[in-house]
Amino acid sequence: MLRFTFTNKDIVDGLIQSDDNAIHYTTSTTSGINHKPLRSLSAGQTAGAIDWRTGVFDIGGVQRPTATLKHKNGGFFSSEREWMWSGKKYIVKPGGDQWTATRRSDNKICAIFTLRKSHIFKDSEPATITFPVTIPAEDVLFLIMVMIYSVTREADKRSHSDSNMSNASSA
Repeated sequence: MLRFTFTNKDIVDGLIQSDDNAIHYTTSTTSGINHKPLRSLSAGQTAGAIDWRTGVFDIGGVQRPTATLKHKNGGFFSSEREWMWSGKKYIVKPGGDQWTATRRSDNKICAIFTLRKSHIFKDSEPATITFPVTIPAEDVLFLIMVMIYSVTREADKRSHSDSNMSNASSA
């Protein structure tokens, strides 16, 4: 079982290390045009990026529009999304403080992303991503990027919704 820990509070700017403290990935965010960020993930020669302005995922130089990679899964109110890379399909499902990615072909959970848990009187628990089954390195990178994308989008929606609620109550 492979497990990575996000060393920084902000998952889009920091290091991702394994349980033996070896650094496997580096995440960074740069401001792009119109303040739309470019999120990048690097691991030696293999790198990935999410260009929010153009809506493109880039893994190892292979670029795909996000709209072609993800599709709504389930009914009208379902929060599940189906993501596809290199012919493999994964169902990504939020669930409180844990997001899971299940391989469509055999229904095996391939990745579990656990959100950071902040505590006041004890050390906070960092965000982690666990891969309970063996999958190719490219798929590991893809699923890390999918989780970063999904969690960030969800947080942005909540933040936008919260600010709309504040504006409505102050009007």
